[in-house]
Amino acid sequence: MMITSKSFFIQTISRIQYYGVSISGLFLLIITILSFIPVSQEPPMNNIDKIEHLIAYAALTIPISLAYHPRHKAIFWFACTWGMLIEIFQPYVGRQADTMDAIINAIGAGLGIIFAKYLFTLLCIAHAQSDE
Repeated sequence: MMITSKSFFIQTISRIQYYGVSISGLFLLIITILSFIPVSQEPPMNNIDKIEHLIAYAALTIPISLAYHPRHKAIFWFACTWGMLIEIFQPYVGRQADTMDAIINAIGAGLGIIFAKYLFTLLCIAHAQSDE
């Protein structure tokens, strides 16, 4: 049972590494579209909106960080820049720019990269153990 779950984990992470750019590209497209859909009323100031931003940018950076493991800084700065640009341009589509959203986006991107590093380390350990 342990070998099956380890094998499944290795295969899953390997697929994410292989398709990482495509998966992150899809997330980037979804985030961008959802960020520019005009809303009739801004959401109430609550933490749900911030949690959504955190999760979205973490989900954006995890797959591409696994695919391009040593390029974490470039991935982080791209995600931060994209999040800031979205906030800058949102007023042009009837939405409100929020500096805190840009900050939470950066935190989410950072957490996604940290999580990807952790997964990558687990993958390396699992590969090393499977070779023994």
